[in-house]
Amino acid sequence: MLSMKQLIYFLFPLLLVGCSREFIEKIYDVNYEPTNRFAKNLAELPGQYVKDTKALDALINSFSGNIQKRWGSNEVKVAGKSNYVKYIDNYLSRAEVNFSKGLITIETVSPTEPEKHLRAAIITTLLTPDDPSSVDLFSSKAITLEGQPFLYNQVVDQDKKPIQWSWRANRFADYLIANKLKTKNVDFKKAYYVEIPMVADHFKQRSYQYADIVRRASQRYGIPEDLIYAIIKTESSFNPYAVSGLTHMG
Repeated sequence: MLSMKQLIYFLFPLLLVGCSREFIEKIYDVNYEPTNRFAKNLAELPGQYVKDTKALDALINSFSGNIQKRWGSNEVKVAGKSNYVKYIDNYLSRAEVNFSKGLITIETVSPTEPEKHLRAAIITTLLTPDDPSSVDLFSSKAITLEGQPFLYNQVVDQDKKPIQWSWRANRFADYLIANKLKTKNVDFKKAYYVEIPMVADHFKQRSYQYADIVRRASQRYGIPEDLIYAIIKTESSFNPYAVSGLTHMG
């Protein structure tokens, strides 16, 4: 039977940060270089922490304001524990991956050439790399599309094939716009969008990347693997881009 000390030790960090692979590997003494990058930015001067938090608040407020300008106050969507949201194209286009529902929604409110903007957003979403450090979720900064996509094997094209390469993403984008395009009104604007269902076992596909970490944690702390998987699924749906909904400090 699990001791309370074992359970608390394991649960506490997961509750704080979702299922970030980077953070979990840090907990279990894995030498994963990016885990130390935040230490270089710790405040050294008295009062600097307060200044940093105020600057962060200003950044978040600016981010929300930019979204409202394009989408209206009722259509502000941001990343959370179980959903990925990324804006591009100066906030005119965005993608939401709802891991709980297994649904990807990609949309644009561009007033000119909306299908062209939507196509670019679809391709960007399908090819976004499996590297959270390379994607800024709190701006409309473009994404460098290199490396294996984080949605690989979690979504398939019209031929039921997983999407890893640019040519397949481009072809699938053309198919979606020709056959699955929808419109709706957003803050007195016309939004163009497509919805892409994820594969039935998308939870399992994402869980595979944590298998070694979960196995080592189970052996080291005597916690059943099924329990560890259940915690991660509940807290973040195995979302590698999970963002806590709480204002944690420290």
